[in-house]
Amino acid sequence: MTKKLPCLEKTDGRWQLTVDGRPMLLFSGELHNSSASSAEYMDEQVWPYLRPLHMNAVILPVYWQLLEPREGEFDFSLVDALIGQARREGVRLVLLWFGLWKNGESTYAPDWVKLDQERFFWARDSHGQAIFTISPFCEEAISADARAFARLMRHIRETDQAEQTVVMIQLENEIGTLGIERDYSEAAQRVYEAEVPAVMPGARGAWAASYGEQAPIYLMEYAYASAVERIARAGQAEYALPMFVNAWLEKFPWRPGTWPCGCPVARFIPVWQACAPSVAFTAPDVYVSDFAGVCEAYTAHDNPLFIPEHRQDLKHMSDVLYAYGMGALCFAPFGLEDFFTPLPEGLPYDCRQQALANRKTALPDVGAYLAGAYQLLAGLEPLLHRALRENRVHPFIRRSEHEPGVELKLGEYRLRLTYQDAQGPRAAGFVIDNGNGDFFLIGSNVTGAFFGLYDDPRPVRALVIEEGTFEEGRWKRCRLLNGDENSLRLCAMPEAVHVRLFRQM
Repeated sequence: MTKKLPCLEKTDGRWQLTVDGRPMLLFSGELHNSSASSAEYMDEQVWPYLRPLHMNAVILPVYWQLLEPREGEFDFSLVDALIGQARREGVRLVLLWFGLWKNGESTYAPDWVKLDQERFFWARDSHGQAIFTISPFCEEAISADARAFARLMRHIRETDQAEQTVVMIQLENEIGTLGIERDYSEAAQRVYEAEVPAVMPGARGAWAASYGEQAPIYLMEYAYASAVERIARAGQAEYALPMFVNAWLEKFPWRPGTWPCGCPVARFIPVWQACAPSVAFTAPDVYVSDFAGVCEAYTAHDNPLFIPEHRQDLKHMSDVLYAYGMGALCFAPFGLEDFFTPLPEGLPYDCRQQALANRKTALPDVGAYLAGAYQLLAGLEPLLHRALRENRVHPFIRRSEHEPGVELKLGEYRLRLTYQDAQGPRAAGFVIDNGNGDFFLIGSNVTGAFFGLYDDPRPVRALVIEEGTFEEGRWKRCRLLNGDENSLRLCAMPEAVHVRLFRQM
């Protein structure tokens, strides 16, 4: 009997990824762009340094440039090697299809595409100058990408459906046009001078009449969403795994082109839902400080929360706890192999300093934090799934250094959380309310105190405070805290505390 394919399902109003018939959280990370271009490099320089991280999934690219080096001739040897390595390591794969577009450019298109500039034409600026991006209005290019992607998905179905090592696909990467507000190629102009397609939200005739000064951006959102829909449909006709797109977030100075125009930023999620229905969701690549704001924006419009890229620094690595407390399906720091990869021996001093500067922080500390978080969350996973479905999970995060804490209302109780000033990760985590004054507090760099509601004068006391961890969703106590240690305090590393309360009459 053929196993049910990995899929996205909604249960009790919550999105979940189902793999092997069970809900699964992806404790993951994304590799550097070039790491997966060599199976030998992966074996020698990547996999050994991923093992301490307690992951269950890795996000890595498949390159059109290597998959179809000559038109119509496909080489799946690298794909097969990567899938085989993942099976050996006991992890699932989320594949990134580096096809026509990657980070606002067409760097991973095959040579035969780049060199045939009549057949595969470039996007152009308002002066007619070509930019290094194949136009999303180029029908030939989209068709070629769709054919290659469909062939990849057929191969994965033929070789991996029984094992289901590959569970999801990201289509392209941070697509859009950089440096310009829109494409001014002849094909783009024809679409812009026509009426807005009826499928577009807010369509009212011409583009300018429908969207005002935002019309150029809406044009590009439509173009890329429509192109990706064609590619996604072709792939899903061969093997219907869940597929998504990721976004380079808008940034200061907020001018179109400072981020790739056409990228699925949060405010355009309705456009993508309308024009690319085969795409399951849009996902943010988070390199900004306001992680909570990004999560809120990307859970609007019934969009599942999935973090395929995240910054590497220690201060923001506690975002991992907030993410899963918000119901994220995946959290994935970028450049995962950096965390435990040692610097080469014998580097000259200046080269060594440059290597450390490029890493920006002491990455082994980051790796230890992430490994601790993934290990804790993996044991907690079955309980977390249930609690999320029942709306019993309450996430918290320190949004700025000026925020002293937060007070959560938890049934008949208040929990006052005070954020701790620390050099390491910022305060973050979540509370699971088990009912009847019973709670789990998961997080780091925070202290807590329980009180009754403001109209209830009865003192609240802790009957039990326990340190511990989880095994298959069941609490496993370590220390029973009392006396001088009778307090709710989570330090720099991810920790879990169990509290049972009573009221003093």
